[in-house]
Amino acid sequence: MMRGGSHLPVWIAVGNGAKKERWGSRSGLPEIWIHAIPLLLLLCFFILWWMSRPVNVEIKDGRIVDIHASY
Repeated sequence: MMRGGSHLPVWIAVGNGAKKERWGSRSGLPEIWIHAIPLLLLLCFFILWWMSRPVNVEIKDGRIVDIHASY
């Protein structure tokens, strides 16, 4: 047993300045892109919804003349 007080190990953080400098400029990107994910999902949902709507295509002489949305 130790007498005269407790001696706890001390951890001293040694930072690597080059690593911080290298990643410091990009540290904000994950925080920005995490907010873009819901917007991207909404955009994909809208595109899928828009493209899944049925349409009637009117063709004359082998060319598309008119497109009507059918509900």
